[in-house]
Amino acid sequence: MSLGALLATTAGCADSEPTPSDVASDWVHAFTEFDRTALADLSCGELRADIKDDDYWREIRDSSSDRIVDIDVKEEKVDGDHAMVTVSVVTESNDSHDPSDRETNTDDLTLVRDLDGHWKACEEEDDHR
Repeated sequence: MSLGALLATTAGCADSEPTPSDVASDWVHAFTEFDRTALADLSCGELRADIKDDDYWREIRDSSSDRIVDIDVKEEKVDGDHAMVTVSVVTESNDSHDPSDRETNTDDLTLVRDLDGHWKACEEEDDHR
C-alpha cells in the first residue's frame, strides 16, 4: 500500500472507532513525519515515555537517514484489549533512487486498548494504559 493510499484509508475512518490496524497506520505515518505529539498521543507506557524523552527523540531524529517509500499494515490479531499488527516498511537511502537499494523491515506492533477504549501502540511487555 502506498503512503497516499494509507492516508486515504485512515482518513475515511473518522466516523467510527479506529481499529488496531488504523492506529498502527496512523502511528507509522506520525513516525515517518516525526510528528512527536501524534506519536505520543497514539502510544502508551514506556513507548510514550521514550517518545516524550528529549534525548531519545533527538537520537531517533538524528539517526534517520532513510526515506520511507512504502508502508504495509497487515495481519491484525485482536485478543480482547490487546492486538498485534504486522507492519512492513520499505526504505531507501535519501541519496539513492535505485529500487535495488531498497530495504524492507517487518515488525509486529503491539496495541493495547486504553481505559477510554482507544487503541494505543505499546512496548510488547508493556500493559500500562
